[in-house]
Amino acid sequence: MSRLDQIRDRLQHATPGPWYESTSEDYFDDGAVVVREGYDETSPPPKMCRRVITVLTRIDDLATENAALIAAAPDDLAYLLACVDGLRGALEDIELVAGGPLAAKIRTLLLKHDL
Repeated sequence: MSRLDQIRDRLQHATPGPWYESTSEDYFDDGAVVVREGYDETSPPPKMCRRVITVLTRIDDLATENAALIAAAPDDLAYLLACVDGLRGALEDIELVAGGPLAAKIRTLLLKHDL
């Protein structure tokens, strides 16, 4: 399985998004930053999240930024994988148009870069 296929597999089997980052004051008293799935709209107020993905302790000033990165990761990964698929398609089109020795060189480059 290629690295890209491994990424796709992990993304497919992760908790479905969208994910959000927020402070944990709604859940804990330590002021940590939480990456959570959306709110459970069926629960009575206060609305509780369906699932906490991870909790980042505030050991430095980067907890919020780290949580934002983690929360955006599923959407970012899906976007990047779509870009790779688009590049693969474009390179395959070029390969078809080029033909011959140039097509073989393009195929070698695709394999070299795990595309």
